Amino acid sequence: MSNDDRLPIKVVPPLEADYVPPPPGGGPKKLFVSNLDELQEIVLAQIGEVNDYFAHSFARKPKIPAVMRVRLRKDAAAKSHRPTKLFSDDSCPIIGSEGLGGLLVSITPKSLQDFSQKV
Repeated sequence: MSNDDRLPIKVVPPLEADYVPPPPGGGPKKLFVSNLDELQEIVLAQIGEVNDYFAHSFARKPKIPAVMRVRLRKDAAAKSHRPTKLFSDDSCPIIGSEGLGGLLVSITPKSLQDFSQKV
């Protein structure tokens, strides 16, 4: 191959200093409501509604999970504000998303009960 046929590409090997993790970000946890007791009552009522809605399905097929749609507040839609402590593999795992601020969560009767206790 002649020098005229080669492409003008220069290979730059990475240095050890190129593999530095970014500094941790974020700040203190942010509260989005002023009255946590009121929010707790609202969320527990909604969990009860979800349980009632899926009661027939859970009675027929108790081992098959259902999918609950969770709508996050618009001001709390950032990834850093996701409620990963509430929705975890121990209780109701997040299995997908639905646009900005929408989560899809896998639920069973036991996971709803565990979720209620976390709330």
